[in-house]
Amino acid sequence: MKHRFIIIGISLFIIIAVVGGIVYVGHQGDRPIEVGPPSSEAAEGIASTTPSVITLNEPSNVVVTIQITDARLIPGSVNLQRLDETGKVVAILGTLTDDGTNDDAVAGDRIFSRRQSFTENSLSSVQVRAAWALKGVLKRSMSNIVILRVWEHLFDPGVGISISFPDNLTESVKGNEINFFETANPVLPPKFGIEVFNPNVSPGGESNEEFLKKVAEEKLRSESIIMIVGFHDGGLEVEADTFFFRHFFIFNPISGLAAEIVEGRDGFVASDEFKVIVSTIILQH
Repeated sequence: MKHRFIIIGISLFIIIAVVGGIVYVGHQGDRPIEVGPPSSEAAEGIASTTPSVITLNEPSNVVVTIQITDARLIPGSVNLQRLDETGKVVAILGTLTDDGTNDDAVAGDRIFSRRQSFTENSLSSVQVRAAWALKGVLKRSMSNIVILRVWEHLFDPGVGISISFPDNLTESVKGNEINFFETANPVLPPKFGIEVFNPNVSPGGESNEEFLKKVAEEKLRSESIIMIVGFHDGGLEVEADTFFFRHFFIFNPISGLAAEIVEGRDGFVASDEFKVIVSTIILQH
């Protein structure tokens, strides 16, 4: 995927700088949105979800966690609530536990968890929160509201990729390449592009970081100006700069597939949304 996007008016100069990582796999969810003050007698808990995105028309498992340290907590009272767009409770989805089961990592650490499955048939966001009871407090305590976004999903076994993306983007698949355009302006250059390929280099006993750097150098060849030393999650992602674009490389050692993600317009690759999109990528046939 060479010179796929044309950028006008950029001077040809080299920025000699090491940039921190852009791509984060294992996104930990949106910044919690706090709604309403807690009871003055209650200890406040902050709920979070992993992941923060669920897939349209497909079962999606989400792990909800919250830490509650108040000694007055009534055992078994921590529930997961689903809310409508007005904030009204429409369903009690189940109980969060601290017993080391149902994706609770450590029993008795005061961090309560629940694995919940969602199958959504619309792109409307899902709102959830935790609620619990304290001894001697009449009103139940409530966490912040967590927003789960519902995204489109593309699985193309021919290309070898599974990826989720918001409805403000539209994909175009050609061969082993996928370009993502702004849905409202599909005639504009793409926001970013992905090419899936089999690396022509093989692991030779080096670290994951060195191998992926070798993959990136082989793919870019003489185009590469600076290779960014910024690896994440075991070294499965690396960033490289060329004259015009930033390139991101990921690799799945199980399938043997690699992907090159190329910067498009508007600096979209620096956005939080881009990070979440990349965190959903699975390279597989």
